[in-house]
Amino acid sequence: MDQHLPKSTIEAVNNWFQDSRVGGIFGKAWFWDASMKEHSPRMSYLRDLPEAGGALFFPGRGIDGDHIALDNPRRRRLYDAGQYTPTESIMIWTREKLLDWARRERAKNG
Repeated sequence: MDQHLPKSTIEAVNNWFQDSRVGGIFGKAWFWDASMKEHSPRMSYLRDLPEAGGALFFPGRGIDGDHIALDNPRRRRLYDAGQYTPTESIMIWTREKLLDWARRERAKNG
């Protein structure tokens, strides 16, 4: 994992959440799929960091055919062999969970 990612995420949280109307972060992405730990372990930090901070993940639909996730030769081989289907996952990281995570990270890292 990029050693600067937690620090930059904490800074972003501090900036975004100055506005109390911001309720959290949500999004949908193929790289949040739980199977990435197995199929692309170097990318698993993209889910691991928010998950450790209390984000919730919900599986979405599988993606077939021409998709950026299949640009990777290993994932493409697994897909062609029927062993992998890119799947979008929805992430919801609430304001409260984000702020709690940022406080813990600041305390841990100074």
